[in-house]
Amino acid sequence: HHRALQRPRRRLRRHRRPGQPRGRPLCGSAVGACTQGREICSGGSLVCDGAFEGGPETCNAADDDCDGNVDEGNPGGGAACGSAVGACAEGMLTCVDGGLTCTGGTTPTAELCNGVDDNCDGTVDEGNPEGGSACGTDIGVCQRGTETCTGGSIVCVGRVDGSAEVCDGLDNDCDGSTDEGNPGGGAACGNTTGACTAGVEACQGGTIVCQGGTGPAAETCNAMDDDCDGSIDED
Repeated sequence: HHRALQRPRRRLRRHRRPGQPRGRPLCGSAVGACTQGREICSGGSLVCDGAFEGGPETCNAADDDCDGNVDEGNPGGGAACGSAVGACAEGMLTCVDGGLTCTGGTTPTAELCNGVDDNCDGTVDEGNPEGGSACGTDIGVCQRGTETCTGGSIVCVGRVDGSAEVCDGLDNDCDGSTDEGNPGGGAACGNTTGACTAGVEACQGGTIVCQGGTGPAAETCNAMDDDCDGSIDED
C-alpha cells in the first residue's frame, strides 16, 4: 500500500492590526495623558494591568482626566487676583495656554496729574506727574515758574506775571518794550498864566516830564506878563 501523500499543515496566524503590540489584549484608554495596559487573569477575573487612568484636570495644557478636552473647567483658577487699590480692579485667575493668568482686571498705569491713584500704590499724584517744566516768561520784570501738579491739575508755581506799564524805565507788562504808550503821560502841564502856554506830560527815561508849551521868560517892557507871575511889566 502506498501511503497517501499528506500536505504539510499550514499554521494559521492571527493578523495584528498595525501598531498593535504582541501579547494579551490591550485595555484602558489611550486618550490624553492615559496609557493602556494589558488584560491579565488575577483572582479568577480579568483585570487591566499597567494602565494609567489619568487624574484630576490641572492647568498644564494636557488632558489629565483623559476625556478628550484640555484644561476644561478652568482648573486651578477662579480666585480673585490683582489689586483693588486706586484705579485698579481685581481680575480672576484663569487657565490660559497651560498657565494661570490674571484676566479681566484693571492693572496699574503710569501716574498722571488727575487726582487719581493711577499706579495703584495708595498715593495720589505722587512725584509731581506731568510737571517739572518751566512755565511763564522771563521777559521784562516777569519770572518763570515751574509746572506743578496741584489738586489734580498742572499749575505754574513761582511765576511772576507782568502788570500794567508804568513810567519807571522797566518793561512792566513783559512785552519786550519799556515805557511804551507814554504810560502816566498825556495830561496838560505847565503854567498858562500870562505869556506861558501849557505842555503835555510825557514819559521820558522812566520819568514824567512836561513837553511843549511856553515857559516863563524875563520880563520886558511890552505890556505882557513875560514871566508868567500874574503881573505885567513889573519891576
